[in-house]
Amino acid sequence: MDDSEGGNVTDFVQWDHPGLEKHLQEALESHAYEACQALFENIGTKIESLNDALDQFEHDLTTQQQTGERLEDTTKRLGRLRDGVRISFDKEEYEKLIGELRNSITDLKTLREQAAEKQKAKKQPTSGQCARKPPAKEFSSYRAIRRASKALHEALVTAWSSSDAARHRVGLFVDARVEKEVLMDLIVLCVGHASDKCVRLQVRSETLDCADSSLLTPTSLLADSNSSGCPRKRQKVHFSSSTCSEDSRASDGTSSLQLPRAGGERCTTFDLRTSRDMCSELARQRKVSCIGHIDTPGQETFRHSFYPCGLSMPRNLIGPSNLMPMDEILSHSIDRSLTVVEQLRLARTLVVAVLKFHSTPWLGEYWRIQDLSFLREADLSGCLKTLHVGVEVVPRQHFQKQMEAGIDGVRISNMASCQSIREAQRTFGIRNLTLHSLGVVLLQIGCWSRIPADDVERVRRFSEQNTRLGSKYMDLTQKCLECDFGYGKDLNKSQLQKAIYDNLVCELETMIMSLDIRDEDEDE
Repeated sequence: MDDSEGGNVTDFVQWDHPGLEKHLQEALESHAYEACQALFENIGTKIESLNDALDQFEHDLTTQQQTGERLEDTTKRLGRLRDGVRISFDKEEYEKLIGELRNSITDLKTLREQAAEKQKAKKQPTSGQCARKPPAKEFSSYRAIRRASKALHEALVTAWSSSDAARHRVGLFVDARVEKEVLMDLIVLCVGHASDKCVRLQVRSETLDCADSSLLTPTSLLADSNSSGCPRKRQKVHFSSSTCSEDSRASDGTSSLQLPRAGGERCTTFDLRTSRDMCSELARQRKVSCIGHIDTPGQETFRHSFYPCGLSMPRNLIGPSNLMPMDEILSHSIDRSLTVVEQLRLARTLVVAVLKFHSTPWLGEYWRIQDLSFLREADLSGCLKTLHVGVEVVPRQHFQKQMEAGIDGVRISNMASCQSIREAQRTFGIRNLTLHSLGVVLLQIGCWSRIPADDVERVRRFSEQNTRLGSKYMDLTQKCLECDFGYGKDLNKSQLQKAIYDNLVCELETMIMSLDIRDEDEDE
């Protein structure tokens, strides 16, 4: 800003006009207006302090000036003397004041951008201004996803329980959905396996009616051999119409099963638990549609059919180093990485993930932001589409060796951890640990900084501050931290789940739509 521009700002005739104040209040919400007012006052104070410091510096320099000496020469002379030490200390103080001023201006810029986005949304055609709530069928699908994902975890643990491999790391993408079947995307990393592969798969899970015994594999039939028979019913299972080619596995004596298809053709499916090397089967590059299946018998018999999802990827392309813990994104500058809308979408995704996977092995009762991961992408907004929860499957032999080496220590450690968590709940009045964990992560997204989940007092202090996402977002965060939805604290109750959906998912969707009016299909 040059002198003429500065003069124009100073002499602006409408500074004291009452309409200007009213216009600011209309452009900003009440909390944002108060924050804006505080920032202006803070910036004014910093500028005044900086001017005072510079005036004092000039005065001190003038007193040291010798007769006929220029100020530049005085500065150079003092820099070579001991008095120069005091000047260097003053420089640090000036830099501190300038840094604080810059931070306040950045906060003011963020408020201005947020207000501009809201004004832009208000100017959209009336037909597009009504925020569309997520369809009701989305909420009804969460229960099916919970049951299927829990059964999938059981299937993987059972299949790998006798494996000689060291470990398996499995990442379940949070965008699981229900179509004809429950569709879930996975990343499977075999640690210490000869194939050295990391593979991305799609799993299609569906229930098999107990009467359809012809669909059960020999393993499933053995598990259900003592159960009473059920009346025969019409086939209710729908499989992919793509034909799966038979290979040498059938001739090797492994279990393959032909299922009826429309038109009289038959599709061969392969029980992956009978494979000599399940990891290689999953990682094998093939043109066939279906790799194989795993059945999980029980009160509900699930069939999990595995399909390729892109080509198998060498570990040097996707492996442990390419999995980025979610808290790592908080080290990126939010202003240059994500928009307000993208922050809100991330928050919505996390709330939905909790509704999908709570009370399953994929998401513990007490969880932290580090329990979720992304695939590394050059663009941070691209990373957000790869959010997944991860578990580690340890073979039975490996687990037994650990237990034999220190079974007492393992049990005592687990019990002590559980007791300390329960004690913390009683001490701090945490009504629901899973929702409190969600509230902490939502708080970290809003503040865009790491906040220790176990420091409850610090969490509560941060929750009382304002962020660029606004006071409404912070109110939603408080609801999670306090489990304040009006339907108790048992997350297994459908009433509480629906309240969370209405008060969090739908409210976040409304905030997103008010800032970003566009067709839902544009993001897909």
